[in-house]
Amino acid sequence: MIQQNAEPAGASRAGATGVTPVGSRYAAASVTGALLVILVASGPLAAGAARVAAVTALYGLVAVIIGLLMRRTYPHDALGLCNLVTLLRLALATCLVAPLLAGGQADWAVFAVAAVALGLDGLDGWLARRQGLVSAFGARFDMEVDAALGLILALTPSRPGAPGRWCCCSGCRATRSSRRAWPCRGCAGRCRTGRGARWPALSRLPRSSRCKH
Repeated sequence: MIQQNAEPAGASRAGATGVTPVGSRYAAASVTGALLVILVASGPLAAGAARVAAVTALYGLVAVIIGLLMRRTYPHDALGLCNLVTLLRLALATCLVAPLLAGGQADWAVFAVAAVALGLDGLDGWLARRQGLVSAFGARFDMEVDAALGLILALTPSRPGAPGRWCCCSGCRATRSSRRAWPCRGCAGRCRTGRGARWPALSRLPRSSRCKH
């Protein structure tokens, strides 16, 4: 008896269109995330129509790339709450690009969105372990969202009396490295950024991307 090659989990459930149940759920969640980006960017962050369209397009592009990677490497039949939380954090991080495009400074709306995105960090990993959905894809997805959020916060300008310095220091800490690090002069040495950090995307940034506030 000839044994057939093993297929990725969920591949046998794909319909005539080749869309798996996990893929369809991810697509629905991505559309919901796009709506969230529109609501947050145009509402609390008060971004103009052009900037809202830009960040929504950016989110859509990243979501499509993640969906393609999920189709190739995700080993489970269930999407799980863990990936939904990570996707939510991606949407919130993308929203924070709108103030950067406007050249504005961090205010309490930026602080609130960043606080929610940072507060959810770790929940996705806990849910993955709880639901038995731990995977290399999920770990990388989480790390890259952390990297993107850290970069955006580190680039967010601040002004006296606003929470921008907190946002910037949070972004600096997101790139911390125990081996190679340099002090952030604007933070007077209270936070450190480094290359080769635990977030792969930020580990490839040049030294010129350090916090400048």
